[in-house]
Amino acid sequence: MFDFLAEDRFKASKRNYQSKDQASSNGSVTKEFDMALNRAKRIYQSCVEFADSYSENAGDAVYSAGDCLPRSKTEVIYLRLLCGWTLKPVVAYKIAVRSYSDTVKRLANISADMCQVAMSVSILWNTAGMVPRMFGYPVPEIPVDKVNDAKDFLEKINESTSIDELRDYSERGLTLEDLELFNDFLIELENESRMRQCFDVFNKEELEDESWVNVLKQEVVTLSNGTKQITYVSVKESERLGGISYTTKK
Repeated sequence: MFDFLAEDRFKASKRNYQSKDQASSNGSVTKEFDMALNRAKRIYQSCVEFADSYSENAGDAVYSAGDCLPRSKTEVIYLRLLCGWTLKPVVAYKIAVRSYSDTVKRLANISADMCQVAMSVSILWNTAGMVPRMFGYPVPEIPVDKVNDAKDFLEKINESTSIDELRDYSERGLTLEDLELFNDFLIELENESRMRQCFDVFNKEELEDESWVNVLKQEVVTLSNGTKQITYVSVKESERLGGISYTTKK
């Protein structure tokens, strides 16, 4: 899963990252779940607004109003790769808009749909033979009203397009070519040393030899309706839930 941020919002997230991470680590499951749900709402709204900003009505103007982007034109944005379970940012790349305008436009057109699929995975994750989870947190430990809030949110974002329809990427316009474009784009950004965040590391020099493939691992999860879905998960979250271990490269 991915989203885009304007430069000022990325700088703000950078300033707040450590304090928010510390607050999350010291909080109760209910508090952490609230943070995750609010994060999901912000991310989805940002993806929708970003896609709308590249609608035909927007013409050649770069970006309209929205939570993710400023009202005026901007030269720089950030592409963030998010954990498929918790939606926490894992990796971010700095992008010069005018250098990649066509690619960014194509990604904007699919970001909201991809986000909708990802939300179904993070909210309705039901591990086979294990405790069902939402945003990585065990459902039995979450108050019922909070669980219902998350389900209501998912229902709202599914009003116009069902999750089943979104899974058929060819019908929705998310083709193999689109996925290859995204992968090639990430390779190009890394070859140009565009990474500006990896977990809590924001120093460009420390990130020169890092790659998203080292910090996000593919997982197959079972949704509440029994279907399976592929997602990419932070290796730190995988470790927390019994997966592999990870140490950020220095």
